[in-house]
Amino acid sequence: MIGRELIEVTVHVDDGIVCVLLDQGQWQAVSNGQPLRVRTSNADRRGKVYEDIWTFGGGLKGRLLVEHGQEGSIGFYGRLEDAIFDVIEAPVESSQAFG
Repeated sequence: MIGRELIEVTVHVDDGIVCVLLDQGQWQAVSNGQPLRVRTSNADRRGKVYEDIWTFGGGLKGRLLVEHGQEGSIGFYGRLEDAIFDVIEAPVESSQAFG
């Protein structure tokens, strides 16, 4: 297995934390100030599945909006630099890595 780096962006919301994984291209675009909108599926503590919508804009000092939960309420609104970042290595099958 060969890994590829992903950037995990995590924020606190009213009922816990949520995160999104960005690939290197997405992270480069976001950190350079390009807008990006990403949808993620999550499950709450009771196992109920819902969708979060992440909206990035303006680079690291720019805004980050996370619409969270069934009703799409504002779960987080602040600067991207206020989020928690982690670089993780995701496994990639060797056949995918070399075509």
